[in-house]
Amino acid sequence: MIYGIIAIIVLVVAAVLSVDTIARTVAERRIRAETGMQTSIEKLTIGFASSSVQIKNFVLKNPTEFGGGIFFEMPELYLDYDRDALRLGRLHLRSVRLNLQKVHVVENRDGKSNLDAMQKRSKQDSLPSQTIPQTNPASPAFGFDGIDRLTVSIGTIEFTSSKNPEKNMVQNFAVTNEVFNNLKTELDFQTAGIVLILKAGLSGALDFDSFFKASPKVGKRSKKKLPQTTEPPVLETTNSQNAR
Repeated sequence: MIYGIIAIIVLVVAAVLSVDTIARTVAERRIRAETGMQTSIEKLTIGFASSSVQIKNFVLKNPTEFGGGIFFEMPELYLDYDRDALRLGRLHLRSVRLNLQKVHVVENRDGKSNLDAMQKRSKQDSLPSQTIPQTNPASPAFGFDGIDRLTVSIGTIEFTSSKNPEKNMVQNFAVTNEVFNNLKTELDFQTAGIVLILKAGLSGALDFDSFFKASPKVGKRSKKKLPQTTEPPVLETTNSQNAR
C-alpha cells in the first residue's frame, strides 16, 4: 500500500516536471490524463533557480465506478530534484517532503480496485498509438533514480470493498515527519512501508503481501531474499520541517 502511494507520487512529479507551459491548469490536465481521475491543485510553484517544486492541496477523486469520492488528498508535496539528471531523462529526487492526509482505496464488485484501474490506464497511455496521428511529440518517459531523503507524514488510509465488505477498514497512521534515506529499489520502498506500518502500530491489521502485490510497480522487482550487501533505509525521527 505505502509503496503504491509512493509510486503515485513519482507519477505526479514526472507529469509536473514534463509540462511545456508551467501552469497549474496544465499540470492538472496532464495528471488527469495519466490517472483518469478528476484532479485539483490549489497551488503549484516551480523554482527553476533552486530546482524545487511545491504542490499545495492536491486532490484526486475516484471515477464514478469507484464511488466518485476522494481517493488521494495531499496538503503538501515539496521536492528538490536533480536538474542535470532530468535533462538526461532520469528522475533523481534529492529531497521529498510528503504530507498525505487521506487515501481511499476502493474495490468494486468484480474485485478491481481504483489502483488497478489507474495502473492499467497509465500502461495504455504509455503505448504508442498506431491509428491516431500524433500532433505533438510524446513526452519522454522518466527513468527513476531514487530519493535521497524522504520525509513522510500520513493521516488516514481507508479501504472499501463492494466484493468483500468484511475487509473494509479505516486506519489512522498518525505518522509525522518520519525520515527515510536512500530509497532506490522496490525493496527499499517496501521496507519503508513496513516501517511506517509498524510505527503506526497496524502490523496485525494489514496484509503486507496483498497490499504490495496490488501496488503499482516502479523499477525492477527485487528478490525476496535480502542480499547481504543491501542495507534497509535508515529511519530517523524529526519534529522540524526540512529547509526548502
